[in-house]
Amino acid sequence: IREAGAVPVLMLVLTSTKSSAAVVLGALEVLRPLSRDADSKEMLRDAGAFRPLLSALQLSAASAPAPSSSSPGATQPSSVAPSEEAVARREAAECAVGVLRNLATSPANQDALRTAGAVKVLISLLGSGEESTDGGGDAAGGEASFVLSAKAAATAATALSNLAVGNAANKVAIRQQG
Repeated sequence: IREAGAVPVLMLVLTSTKSSAAVVLGALEVLRPLSRDADSKEMLRDAGAFRPLLSALQLSAASAPAPSSSSPGATQPSSVAPSEEAVARREAAECAVGVLRNLATSPANQDALRTAGAVKVLISLLGSGEESTDGGGDAAGGEASFVLSAKAAATAATALSNLAVGNAANKVAIRQQG
């Protein structure tokens, strides 16, 4: 994939506002195993992968509305589509956490991830494996509060741990923000 030049295409998918959550998930599923390879970690950093990965987590955590604006018009029939989109956003976020965890094992990526805001985003995900405490737990409220699985929250903790290994500045940032 790396040798075929697919990384820039994957970055376009991640940064495009027209990409559905399912398409972003597909790109992230390609990046996750790729992000384990040392040479790919450098290439992904150079390709600017950190900000799109963090954006996938922030958009999901904020439960941004689905890109299609047709949902306000119809209440009953469109309730299935936003639910599928919400599920895909959640799966994409969980996959993005895994990619970040892998990228954080590289000492060369650790400072760049901190600078991109990874520490703050990952810390915000630590409690996401628990029940939401937003109150108002209606069906609509359930979709409005984005909750990752406990496994994804554990992956976020591992990513933070990877960021801290041998990096005093990241240890300080984690203590200050966490």
